[in-house]
Amino acid sequence: MSLTSSTIKSRVAESYTRFANEYLKWTTDASKRLRLRYMFDLLERLDVECSEGNKKINGRGKFQVLELGAGAGVPATQYLASYGCLGVTANDISTAQLELLAMNLPNDAVDRVNVVEGDMFSLNFPPESFNAVVCLYSLNHLPSNEQREMISRISSWLRPGGWLLVNVANMPVEIAVDEQWMKEANNEGGWMYWSSLGGDATATAVEKAGLTIRDREVIAEPEGGQQGMKEVPFTWIIAEKGDQSLSMEHPTANEKQPGKDFCGFLGEF
Repeated sequence: MSLTSSTIKSRVAESYTRFANEYLKWTTDASKRLRLRYMFDLLERLDVECSEGNKKINGRGKFQVLELGAGAGVPATQYLASYGCLGVTANDISTAQLELLAMNLPNDAVDRVNVVEGDMFSLNFPPESFNAVVCLYSLNHLPSNEQREMISRISSWLRPGGWLLVNVANMPVEIAVDEQWMKEANNEGGWMYWSSLGGDATATAVEKAGLTIRDREVIAEPEGGQQGMKEVPFTWIIAEKGDQSLSMEHPTANEKQPGKDFCGFLGEF
């Protein structure tokens, strides 16, 4: 079977739908904690302060955040939704994943989360729609020839002063296919596809899209967060749209100390 873009995406969607519950269990606390660390850093840079005066505007949050590849919403969407002043648009290609996401949201956050099902590459938003875009472990499910264009589109959706948080497999990989994906969690296994420009080329694409990289780090993670599994290095990037001068108000993730909101939320995992 030819691996066209539409074939890849339909099969990726099918596998994430088929193994939605198994995948959620497979991602362990270590992986969730790393995501939360970066989510906290992102919101610190965005300078989100949910005071009474900015909690809601027209029924939605003052700050708008797009999450691409939101999955079951654990923990990233949950964390975003815990801020009363954030309006969240959560996108995923899998119906079952988004059904889990809806169940994982607190009741008081439902009206602040707009769920959009479909291929991220087919999304269409007006320019400058979002204060931040989050794309964790999802860009690499696009064919490599779509990834640069996706980053360019994300940049166009960001407002001036907006932020991108993205991670990608650090090593360049044109095509990687696993015919037995999730077999350790489900005896049947399924089909999965990845592709990566690599950390360096992705960083270049981010900069060519008009964003300034404020933090870049390579972290080796055990697959699924499972100790003893093969480690895969990921490049994590936080980039800003707007002022090209590096502000001292934007310390790197390594310089930050988790705050009260982060620590309180982390206690749930």
